[in-house]
Amino acid sequence: MSGRNVLFILLVLVILAFPLVVDFHSVLSYYLVMTPLLVFAMIRLFQEEQIKEKRYQKWKQLRQQNKWQVIFRYSVISFVVIVWATLFGQYVAEGRTPVWLMKEMPVSATIMLLMIVVFFSVASGAIQYYENGKKYGFKSLKE
Repeated sequence: MSGRNVLFILLVLVILAFPLVVDFHSVLSYYLVMTPLLVFAMIRLFQEEQIKEKRYQKWKQLRQQNKWQVIFRYSVISFVVIVWATLFGQYVAEGRTPVWLMKEMPVSATIMLLMIVVFFSVASGAIQYYENGKKYGFKSLKE
């Protein structure tokens, strides 16, 4: 068993035991979301070679597009993941729904948080673009 598999098993145990240690508002929602995510992660771990090949084929298609289109695409995906994870965490841990957050948070705080999320999303999109470019190759040396 590789070190990566041992680390994954430890991570699964921590994720499954986390609600036993920390008081959650909605433990059922936590397990309903985390269980499929863990199954998905396990499948990805064992099918890593096939996934690498699919990613390479997808990158061949993406690199035909403009660099900024690809960065925008990755940024939007990162934005959705950050917002979803934040809203999920707020609901599961504190019981705060998105409607409650919008109603109770000051507008200035909401705008500031949105700007921070957009900044990190764009940074993540650029990083993903250049990491994939290093891994799978850019379409030209100018990029």
